[in-house]
Amino acid sequence: MQVTYFIPSVIECASSKRKIIIALLSPHSDQVKCMQQKLENYQQNNELCKVRVGCVGDYQSGEADVVIISTMGANEDKCYEVNTSLNNTNDVYLTWARHCLWILGDESMHLKGGSIWKSLIIEAKARGCFFQADENKDLAKVIVEVKKDLHQLDKLLSGESTLFKNTTWKVLFSSMFRASLSKIESWETKKLVFLMLLKLSSGWRPKRSSTAASVSKSCYFELIKEFRVKGLHLICTIDIMKETCYTQVLKVWDILPFHEIEELVKRLEGIIGMYTPEYVDHCKERCVQRGSEYREYPMTWSMTPEIIRYKTHTNHCDEMFSEGAYGKHCVENVKVCENLILMKFYALSTRGVNAIISGCDGGDLGIPFELTEQEKNVVSYEKSSFILGRSGTGKTTVLTMKLFQNEQLHHIANEGFHEVMESKEDANQSVLRQLFVTFSPKLCYAVRQQFGEWKRLTCGGGSSSQSSVTYIDDVNEMMLSEDIPDQFTHLPQDVYPLIITFHRFLLMLDGTVGTSYLERFPNVRHLNYGNKTGTSRLSVLEEFMRFKEVTYERFCSAYWPHFNNKLTKNLDPSTVYTEIMSVIKGGLVTVNTPIGILPRDDYVALCDGRTSIFDEQKREIIYSIFLQYENKKVENGNFDLADLVNDLHQRLEVEGYAGDLMDYVYVDEVQDLSMRQIMLFKYVCPNVHEGFAFSGDTAQAIAKGIGFRFEDIRCLFFKKFLLGSEKGRISKIFQLSENFRTHAGVLNLAQSVINVLCHFFPLFVDALSPETSPIGGDLPILLETDINSNAIKFIFERTGDRQHLTGFGAEQVVLVRDEFLKDKVVNIVGKNALVLTIMESKGLEFQDVLLYDFFTTSSFSNEWRIIYEYMNNTDLLNSPSTMMSSCFNMQKHTVLCNELKQLYVAITRTRQRLWICESNGFSEPIYDYWKKLCLVEVKHLSVSFADKMQLPSSQAEWRSRGVKLFHEKNYRMAQMCFLKAGDIYSENLAKAYHLRTLGGYGRASQLEREKLLKDAAELFNSIGKKELAAECFYEIEDFRTAGIFLSSCLCSFVVKSI
Repeated sequence: MQVTYFIPSVIECASSKRKIIIALLSPHSDQVKCMQQKLENYQQNNELCKVRVGCVGDYQSGEADVVIISTMGANEDKCYEVNTSLNNTNDVYLTWARHCLWILGDESMHLKGGSIWKSLIIEAKARGCFFQADENKDLAKVIVEVKKDLHQLDKLLSGESTLFKNTTWKVLFSSMFRASLSKIESWETKKLVFLMLLKLSSGWRPKRSSTAASVSKSCYFELIKEFRVKGLHLICTIDIMKETCYTQVLKVWDILPFHEIEELVKRLEGIIGMYTPEYVDHCKERCVQRGSEYREYPMTWSMTPEIIRYKTHTNHCDEMFSEGAYGKHCVENVKVCENLILMKFYALSTRGVNAIISGCDGGDLGIPFELTEQEKNVVSYEKSSFILGRSGTGKTTVLTMKLFQNEQLHHIANEGFHEVMESKEDANQSVLRQLFVTFSPKLCYAVRQQFGEWKRLTCGGGSSSQSSVTYIDDVNEMMLSEDIPDQFTHLPQDVYPLIITFHRFLLMLDGTVGTSYLERFPNVRHLNYGNKTGTSRLSVLEEFMRFKEVTYERFCSAYWPHFNNKLTKNLDPSTVYTEIMSVIKGGLVTVNTPIGILPRDDYVALCDGRTSIFDEQKREIIYSIFLQYENKKVENGNFDLADLVNDLHQRLEVEGYAGDLMDYVYVDEVQDLSMRQIMLFKYVCPNVHEGFAFSGDTAQAIAKGIGFRFEDIRCLFFKKFLLGSEKGRISKIFQLSENFRTHAGVLNLAQSVINVLCHFFPLFVDALSPETSPIGGDLPILLETDINSNAIKFIFERTGDRQHLTGFGAEQVVLVRDEFLKDKVVNIVGKNALVLTIMESKGLEFQDVLLYDFFTTSSFSNEWRIIYEYMNNTDLLNSPSTMMSSCFNMQKHTVLCNELKQLYVAITRTRQRLWICESNGFSEPIYDYWKKLCLVEVKHLSVSFADKMQLPSSQAEWRSRGVKLFHEKNYRMAQMCFLKAGDIYSENLAKAYHLRTLGGYGRASQLEREKLLKDAAELFNSIGKKELAAECFYEIEDFRTAGIFLSSCLCSFVVKSI
């Protein structure tokens, strides 16, 4: 009974010289009886106060000093609206109060009924006599206690609660806290934990410290705090956040039993020990209010001068990995992903509490986590921008948050908009059209899933109760976006924000402007892509592209061997393919040509440009190869992506774009796109000043056929996007330099590669500030083996004294240069390790990486000695005589650019441990370079060391890795993962896709193709994928069998529909 808690307060205020009379009235007899029981002690023991309790309609005791009228209900379901007895009773009792009249009730209920109370409430508000009970700190405490007694804590944790509205501290809770909370079985305990956090956010602190000895005796006890909740312990720290000013915040790290406190405190001491003394002093400052309650309020400081968080680390060889820099405070004996410094934090909010309490399973929360200062600056920037960052710096996170922030702002503004807009037509005009494009299907899927969860919580829904387990059927790109329309015309508003792959973007654009390029091919014209079996036009066209598009792999296998040997003998297929796709058919200089192809004379003339790496003769040869390629492509009925892109440009110039115009466009991994591809976005979004955000890293531009700097994209945007507008202003470039994926040891090695790349190829890669990470770790290791010893056999083969072999786990990988070496390594390791090419590993990350024979299999071979020239130029070479006689030559050493980029990508795949092993001496120059900088350790490969390299994984971890590889269409390795996970269905599905892929690349003979595709069809059929089986038979032109399977699909579809 909330009403009875008012009586002690009234008595305290009463004069000791005069007896006061309090009348406590209610229209409900049950409530009156309950109040009489609660107040029995006051009636008997207090001579200065007389409390009269009665029903409103029956009360005949006359005037009182204070009259309290309760219209409250016993519970929410029976919340007494406005009782008819109140409406029908003479309102004379409102005049019985000599000094005070208090009326307690539910405002919303009273206003609904049209009772006598409605006018009373309006009048009270006008006179300033209307108060919210929970805005008074004493009454708020009463409400909390009552809600506890009545087990009604949910209401206090709702968005309407003033416990959320009146917070003074920003409270952040970690993903570790969330995981621990998920293990607590009692819902009431979870709610009490959040009530404690809300009390702490209001500034409340317990008067008596119940601090554990490990906290009180800590050298940082002023920063580390402990609070008890139902036998558990909340461990928090005072920290500083930079927003509009520097302000103190409360970070909640974990909730745990007493015996686990000491370990966490030691880890926190390690982090705080990395802070500057000035930063620690600011965290220690207190603004205290003492009185009936002890309260602390967060301190704030202006933005200048800057408060530096971490101590500066030196890069000097002797000190870089010393005890002071990375030993004492920085290194935690945990995985990088579990390091406290990289812990994700979430702001305490109604959405966060709702997400955890309604669906807390320890997995990722469906709410945005707190961004770093760098990331906040990028997200809040309101103009078109370019976001650069090396691997693991959060580029995709920033783009996704920009998209989400715009959706949030639009949602808030739209709530008011729809209050005055009544017609559906007007409401539709307020749709925010946002487009997010990435080259990776896996990334596209992840962003869509994340945004869907955010949107549910933002709009008031709970956290998704769906299992976090992803079924691989759902992640195949063919099934990824079946709800996405075929074109950009009249899109329904519920598809926005539109999150699609770049291939989908091209196909939707192709279906929007004039006659489709792909539908000009006879095979496509004869296809029926109706909706009878749920197959969309886009799915059919994607399938056609899989058969007919000339990718780099198909270029190498089906085209390169057929070109004139005299032309190709001194050229690399990757170099030629890049020139064709990025310069001749996809470069900025092709813009003014009628069909988007650079004429021979213009291409050859580029040899005089400052960025040219080919002389006139080489360019003549490359262009001749290009002409042969174009002729053979027409003969084979093939096309490449540049053909589709150039055709789209021609149609858009002639017919214009009539589809939906986007308000904002976000392009991720832009380094995987050509200039001509990027230019397509200008047609779909007129908001050039504010509506574009591009992110990427040209150091990772190892996609075959793509080659340029980020600065080139910026110039393209200025010339082709902005100059057509009234105010052309060059867009800002942001750099994200804080790495969240790996530790300083790996980053320093990666930066050493970037330094060489920028030195020799300054016009082919963007020079960025070095990445930073406060996390230390083991130095990368150069593995040395005995002469004539094969390292892979030594590590993975069983011998007489090594019969038990653990093998690599799901978070470990062997990286190699190409498919040829991959096949050799797989034949040795079998099912004992994942083996990927560097290209296949792009976009993935592992705890441990073994980079094998990268230099041994390099076409650069002895030319790696050019590294000594770089060392000499940077004063790193002790003996200049070590240098080879020749100097760097752009044309001769052009392959080095891509070699270094691949090496950078390989190094940055690891989170924790990196081993590099070579079979010959080609690696000696770069090994000397790394040793000189103290960036690596040299270890001899022994049996004990090989055993320590290998870590086991659970079936769940193997399945998770299998899903990721399936996302990347690496079906061969995904199949192995599912085998180890014991997932037979997924194993067969991956195997079927692998066989189908082998049968479609053009490497096999016709007989081999037919066998591979028939085997794939049988596997698809065995697991119920009849439509996929039909597609296999269609590929080998067995239309009769394909028709039988399709008919079976149709029958099944009809039955399901019925």
